[in-house]
Amino acid sequence: PPYMAESMNLFGQEVSIYRVFIFLFAVAIFFIAWFIIYRTSFGMRLRAVTQNKDMASSFGINSGVVYSSTFAFGTGVAALAGAFVAPLKSISPDMGANYIIDAFMVVVLGGVESLIGTAASSLIIGESSSFLASFSNDTLAKALVLVMIIVILRFKPQGLFTKKIRS
Repeated sequence: PPYMAESMNLFGQEVSIYRVFIFLFAVAIFFIAWFIIYRTSFGMRLRAVTQNKDMASSFGINSGVVYSSTFAFGTGVAALAGAFVAPLKSISPDMGANYIIDAFMVVVLGGVESLIGTAASSLIIGESSSFLASFSNDTLAKALVLVMIIVILRFKPQGLFTKKIRS
């Protein structure tokens, strides 16, 4: 729509309304994922399978269905992300390749089983990278962020936001 091409003043900066829409949509997807994982019976089955697949199977949970459904949800979210980013970037088969390493670093830093950790670490990595890029170039900023993550993981190998589970 034409109104998405306009910009708005946000904290003293001119920001595209479309970019604000993408941010709000990402926040909505985060809360939908949180609701599915922590407030539905499917989420309970998902958490059971990720914690102990054999024990979940003994309770009658079909791990294949859980894995397939989770993959389908993730694929759908990735497709939506690609559709929303397409107007901002050029469309090509490898248009998401630049985001793969960042996504991996976000999950590892946040903690593999932590949805809140993923959100927090994405904020930490994104803001650190942007802050450092303002003093130098993007490549050096990403390298410094990678060094920062390596140092953090040296002292907290499970990530910043790990869950305490029974062993």
